[in-house]
Amino acid sequence: MSKNLEGGFYVREPKKNPIESMKGEELEKFISNLRKIQGQPLSYSKLCEALILPKKSSNSKVAQLNDLKVICNFDISSNPTRYTITEVFSYLQPCMDFLNSNVMRIQLSMESALFQAFLNNNGKSLYLSNMELLKTVGAVNENFAYCIDYKALNKIDKNLLYMSDMVMPVYRLLSVWVKRKIEKMVIRGTFHTGFGFRLYRYHRGQYGMYITKYDVPRETELNKECMALFNQAVNYCLPRSWGGEWVSVKTWENFEKYLDEITQKYFEGKGDYYKLRRITVYEPSKDEWILQQLKNVNEQLNALQEVNSKSKSKILTGKHIGITYDKQGDEVIDSDFTIMQRDKFVDYNIDLHPPVIFKEVLKQINYLESLKDKD
Repeated sequence: MSKNLEGGFYVREPKKNPIESMKGEELEKFISNLRKIQGQPLSYSKLCEALILPKKSSNSKVAQLNDLKVICNFDISSNPTRYTITEVFSYLQPCMDFLNSNVMRIQLSMESALFQAFLNNNGKSLYLSNMELLKTVGAVNENFAYCIDYKALNKIDKNLLYMSDMVMPVYRLLSVWVKRKIEKMVIRGTFHTGFGFRLYRYHRGQYGMYITKYDVPRETELNKECMALFNQAVNYCLPRSWGGEWVSVKTWENFEKYLDEITQKYFEGKGDYYKLRRITVYEPSKDEWILQQLKNVNEQLNALQEVNSKSKSKILTGKHIGITYDKQGDEVIDSDFTIMQRDKFVDYNIDLHPPVIFKEVLKQINYLESLKDKD
């Protein structure tokens, strides 16, 4: 245990695989050194010398050899013990042995969940907003997004309105967590990401107005038009040197407002789109070995449940969302939400099997309201 600045305690994080931290020239040099000794039976000492690795013993030695599995396959022979590199990968690979590591188990679970979503999408690229990404990997359920809409939540149940205050801190916590896992996917080569565009349009249905979205295929003229509109808004509203980093809420709201204005004007009479947003596009590696490993993970793990359990744990344990534990009579409370409220938030908006589906409740409410209007 180690003590943090606030006087609480946290568990020391497990050591990271140093090979996974390698990038660019460092990784290329390491791969080159592996290929030089490929096929040669070497003692542990000679292996370390060839790869410029520190010599270790006991459990540290075992962990060091396991670390190598993200970049190569090797055989171990005995009497005497020799290590033979049999295959060297061009980039970091997912390793099934890491299912025994809690950190890598979650990493592989997210990769597996994203891969399953790709398969469910008929092998087409995934266009995902940050909120959709959280749902896709199992970090939240479908109800979560409704908590952002105060009016919708008020319709569903006034007793749940506190969730609209709680949702943003939780959203920031989970977004940062999942983003780090996505960055690691890119480094490991399991997934590739890029930017795409999504257009929104109003429609009138049986129960009133509703919105549809259209994910613009890349390498199309429409994508170029969207890019031009987005860049126009960037040049008009954001700092000249802006490269995707954080800006103030007010600045970003002005940017989106201006983008909406020029989008509506541009698409008037040709699609009538009223909103344009840039979102992330996800594609798995085309490497057959990686695809097979992702399939293997799918078979061994309930990926969504693994991620969901970790997501709930992050909210229920610790001080991630400003929760400070105090005693008031016999009730343990926090500075913003009661423990019971927090638990209910998790049950309704995180758990994969919530007691209520907000979408269905709203649908029923809107239907009853439409009947009243007819009367």
